[in-house]
Amino acid sequence: MRTVSFEPTVSGYVYVNSRTENGQSSDSVYINVLNVFLNLNVQDTTYLCLGDSLQLTASISGDASGLTWGPDDGTLSATTGTSVTSYADYGNQYYATYISQGCTLTNFFFIRWIRSH
Repeated sequence: MRTVSFEPTVSGYVYVNSRTENGQSSDSVYINVLNVFLNLNVQDTTYLCLGDSLQLTASISGDASGLTWGPDDGTLSATTGTSVTSYADYGNQYYATYISQGCTLTNFFFIRWIRSH
């Protein structure tokens, strides 16, 4: 048996034909390529002065009802919506999760706090 891998960029049918000493067979499958994305306005690690807040913004491919922020530990102004504010007074790992069209995307990032002199 042989395996063929590919990364489709557009929706459409994929046709497969196989020939062996026992004969020939063919099959097809429709692949629906979804345009689902989650982009954030922060880098993997962001540094802020102790006591500052940070506005977190997500750009998504569809309805914001599928977007959640975490952790739900009181350091965020909200856990839903495309824009929330972090009020943490210590470093923490945060994340945004977006569920759309059966796909789940999660983006993790750190906010590190530095002391100002």
